[in-house]
Amino acid sequence: MVTPTLSPSRRGFSLVELLTVIAIIGILTAITIPVVGRVRESARSGQCVSNLRQIGIGIQLYAQSNRGKLPGPLYTAQGPRYTPSNTSVNALSVYLEPYVTSNSGVIGSTTSRVQEMVSCPSWSMQTPNATGPSMQLNNYPSGWWDGAQVYPFGDANAAANHPNRTPRTITAISVYPQAGTWMLVDVDKVWMKGATPDWANQIPDKPVHGSGWNCLYYDGHVGRIAITAR
Repeated sequence: MVTPTLSPSRRGFSLVELLTVIAIIGILTAITIPVVGRVRESARSGQCVSNLRQIGIGIQLYAQSNRGKLPGPLYTAQGPRYTPSNTSVNALSVYLEPYVTSNSGVIGSTTSRVQEMVSCPSWSMQTPNATGPSMQLNNYPSGWWDGAQVYPFGDANAAANHPNRTPRTITAISVYPQAGTWMLVDVDKVWMKGATPDWANQIPDKPVHGSGWNCLYYDGHVGRIAITAR
């Protein structure tokens, strides 16, 4: 006959073991959280780049439908909120609507909308004003036309009959260095270099992508400008 043996009594974790486990969890958390944050920002930045490319395509399509003329006249400050067909607000989103509509949504009513292509995901998380300017339009690139002030998208601040108010055609600007001249950039106070337009309080304090800015260039490609190069 086999006499059953009693199993030893179970004991809990010692204080040292618990502290060790907690320390390991803390280390893993400290390593994981920054990595996850970088991965998420990389995804948001990638979406921003995709949005800029779609904007470039939308501008090209608009020009093809309007005898080569670029949309405008436009202000330099551009945001995602707009009212369809209301060109008097001088918003790029109004002109893009027929060509870039897949991500447009309704805000509050059937007339006031947001064009998500003009809204960088990182900007949406950091800006103090979700309806404020998300991008700056380079409507007066220096060095074009022998130093003369050129407004490819027309100057919305010019008088009604002023020549600068009329947008140029793609053909008219195609002979200039489009690959090296940015068209749209996600805007913040660092980019503005201390300038204080009336919309300066509606933009983030620093670049939403950390080390630089995503830019759409006049030739349609999307690049990145580092803070050190600004």
